[in-house]
Formats: sequence, C-alpha cells, structure tokens
Amino acid sequence: MEPDTLEAFVVQFRKYKEDRVARNSFYSVVQFIVPTLLLLGVTPILIRYMGTGHYGLWMLATSALGLMSIAEFGLNTAIAKFIAEYMASKDTNALAIVVSGGFIAYVLLGTVLVIPLYVYSPALAEVFKSSETLSTAQIGSVIKIISLGLAPLLLRSYAMAIPIGLQRFEIPVVITIGYQILSYAAALIVILLGGSVALVVGSTVGVLWIAAFGALLIAWRMLKPLHLQYLQVLSRKTLQKLFSFALMSGISGIGSRIFSFADRLAVGAVLGLEAVAYYSVIISVAAKILQLGDVLASALMPAVSAWMASGTIRRAQAYFLRATGAVLAINFIVANVLLGLSAPFLRLWMGELFADQALLPFRILIVIYALISLNAPAYHVANGIGIPWLNALGSLLGGSLTIGLILWLGNMSGLMGVAVANAGYLFNFLLIIVTIGFFQSKIQKTSP
Repeated sequence: MEPDTLEAFVVQFRKYKEDRVARNSFYSVVQFIVPTLLLLGVTPILIRYMGTGHYGLWMLATSALGLMSIAEFGLNTAIAKFIAEYMASKDTNALAIVVSGGFIAYVLLGTVLVIPLYVYSPALAEVFKSSETLSTAQIGSVIKIISLGLAPLLLRSYAMAIPIGLQRFEIPVVITIGYQILSYAAALIVILLGGSVALVVGSTVGVLWIAAFGALLIAWRMLKPLHLQYLQVLSRKTLQKLFSFALMSGISGIGSRIFSFADRLAVGAVLGLEAVAYYSVIISVAAKILQLGDVLASALMPAVSAWMASGTIRRAQAYFLRATGAVLAINFIVANVLLGLSAPFLRLWMGELFADQALLPFRILIVIYALISLNAPAYHVANGIGIPWLNALGSLLGGSLTIGLILWLGNMSGLMGVAVANAGYLFNFLLIIVTIGFFQSKIQKTSP
C-alpha cells in the first residue's frame, strides 16, 4: 500500500471511529450476517436429527418465549432513552432511579408472569395439534420448561438497555450473537447425545440464564464508575416519565412482536407442529429481505430528525425517496436471484422431500417480503419526523391482519394459505403514502 493511500485509509478509519452512526450501522450489519450464517449452517442438521415435528415444537417454544417478551411493553427502550438523557445532563440521582426502578419492574414482571404460565401449561398444550411423534403431554412439558425462560429473558433485555443508553451498541450485539451461538451449540450437543426435545428446550433456557447473568454483570461494571446511589428513595416524577415513555414505545412494538412470533403459534394451532417446522425454515430465509432493508435504512432516523429541525425539509424528502428507490432496486435483484435459485437451494440445503413440500410457499414468501421491505425507509423516517404513531398503527393492524389470515387461509389451503396470509402485512404501505403526504404538506406550508 502506497504512503498516500495508507494515510488516506488511516484518516477514513479515524473518521469511522468518531462516527457513531457509521459504527452502529456496522454493528447492525454484523447482527444481520452472523445469525443468517448460523441459520443456514445449523438448521439442516437440527431437522435431520430432531425430525420436523420435534424441530417444530422447539421453534414453537422459542417463538412463545419471544412473544412473552411483549410483557416488558417498551420498558427497555424507555430505560435506554433516559439513561442517555440523564448521562448527558449529569443527573446521577435520576439515573440511579431509572436503573433501580427498571430493575425492580423487570423482577416483578418475571415473577408475576411465570407462575400462571407454568401452572396452566397443560391447558395451553391443548391448543396445539398432537401427532404420532408428539403427545399433548410432551407439548405441555415443553411449555412448562420454556416458561422458566421468561425471567432471564426480561433480565437480559433490561441489562442490554444500559449499554444502549450509554451508546455502547457493540455490547448488545455481542451478547445477542453469543446467546444465539451458545443456544445452537447446546441444542446440537443435546441432540447428538440422544436427548429429547424437552432437553433441547431446557438447554435453550439454561443458555438464556447464562446470557442474562452475563449481561447484568457487564451492565453493573459499566455503571460502577458512576458511584450511583441505588438505595435512595424513588422519585415519582422520574418513574412517571419512564413508564409513560415505555407505554408509548410498547404500543409501537406490539405489532412487530405479533408478526415475528405469533404467526408460528397460529400455524401450530391450525396445521400442527410439522407445519411449524416447514414454515419456520422458509420464512426465516424470506424475512432476511426485510431485515436487509431495515439495516440499510436505519441511519435515516437521526439524519431526517436533524434535517427537519434545521428546516431542510426538501433534503429529508429527497433522501427518503432515494432510499425507497434504492431498496426497491436491491429487493428486485435479491428477489429474482432467490426465486431463480430457490429450487436448487432448498434441495441442497434441506433435501428433496423438504423442497417438494415447501418450494412454492417459499417463493410466495420471497415476493411478499420483497414488497413489505419497501416500507423500511418510511418506518425510520416516520420516527425521524416525529410521527411514531404511524408505525404503531401499521405494525399493529398489519400483524393482526396477518394472524387472522393465517387462521383462515391455513385451514383452507395448508402451508400455501399460510404463506399467502403474510400479505396482510402489506397494509404497511400506508407508511409510504402518509410519509409522502406529510412531506408534501410541510413543503406547501413553507413555500412562499
């Protein structure tokens, strides 16, 4: 490398280190790539040794665990937000109240919610169809085991909010990826040793406890230099701000949680656990298109927020339209490549029998997710221009419509109907329409 080139590289690297947006975008990309590689590498092995029914039950359990995290209702976002705010204002008293009040809230949530879930697990098992390889009793025992993962799930979420608030985004990424790697590794070890699906689920819960304690330890060490007085009297005003913000943030997240986890629960209720296995595999790949669009557009939120504050509305509008056009072009290429390679890809990855069952639903999901992903820029821009209610409306209605269609079309057309049902989330094109209208109205008001 020539001296001039080396010097230019060093300058660019220093700029990157000082640019939080660039660093956070890099971490988002890493968090996108690593789970994708894990998914592609581990899934065929797990299904081969577990069978589709047992794998479907494991996916059902992990989906139920993810859905249970809705109990925090945006509290982690609120904690991160106010940690950042009070760090900037150097209000250590309020910071200590947020940290300690948030911890108490999470402990109470984990304690209160796990008891009814554990006790009523046999009744919940009746919702899902049994099969020749899985009885209702086995399903109930798995639900009982997974209920023990709610407390560490909430504690891990609380702990990761602290480094986010301190703007150390690499830490949550490392914790999340580390949990996924350990979870897959533990499942593989249990399966290769001849363990049951209940032991696989138990290993997932065990790894979750390890991740929770590790995250709490890291968070405590990060806060230790601040010498916070955690045992002081909690301020009603500070806690009211915290939980009011959590309520608003929670409403925005309900729809996405419904869409991300409850769809598998609905498939299990309508078609059984083997269908959950097929559905989980193909949608996990198709959903990467949506995740890619989200990663590419995530930097728009702070940029648009700054441009709106400075009055450069046309610039914000131009970037929004350019980003939407760029996502459209990328999705067109990605979708066509996936459609063209879908048959050999599924056969090579999952085998001939799996491909025969899932190929057409997989292709349907590719098209649907390529269209849904077009809303990613509008989602981040809506937050930047100060209308987060739009995202809440789109997520809640789109997710609910999708679940309803799964229950209806799944009964009629099986896995094919379930794939088509995902089109319910195309309701989110409302985001693009309203965002365009918002910019036009603002420009008209500022025009002479």
